[in-house]
Parts: sequence; structure tokens; C-alpha cells
Amino acid sequence: MDTPVVPPLRPAVPQQSTETLPDGSWESPQPVRYSLAEAFEKGILPWQAVTARTYMRRRLPVRGVPVP
Repeated sequence: MDTPVVPPLRPAVPQQSTETLPDGSWESPQPVRYSLAEAFEKGILPWQAVTARTYMRRRLPVRGVPVP
């Protein structure tokens, strides 16, 4: 009598967190959004807003970099 072939187990799915936020909601907080000027002031971007706009509008598309 042949023994049945048993497929390998699937990897475990990570469990979702059941913690709530301080306001009682279940959704995770959204990431912080900065304007180009704010990002420069906080040191996130190395360029001023005018320079960053120039790169985003003119130079990145020429290089094939997708711009949102």
C-alpha cells in the first residue's frame, strides 16, 4: 500500500496587531508629509524648493526617473 503524499506546509502568515491607537481607532497613522520648503528646512532634502522643483520637472524625466 502506497503512503499518501502530503504537500509541504505553507509559511505562517504574520498576525495583525490588535492594538488600538490612543484615539481608539484601528488604523495605523499616516506618514508625515512635508512641503519642499519644509523638507529643506528640516534637512530631509539637500536642495531648496526651487532647485528641487527644477529636478523633479525637468531633469528626472529626461533620466527616466518616474516623478509622482
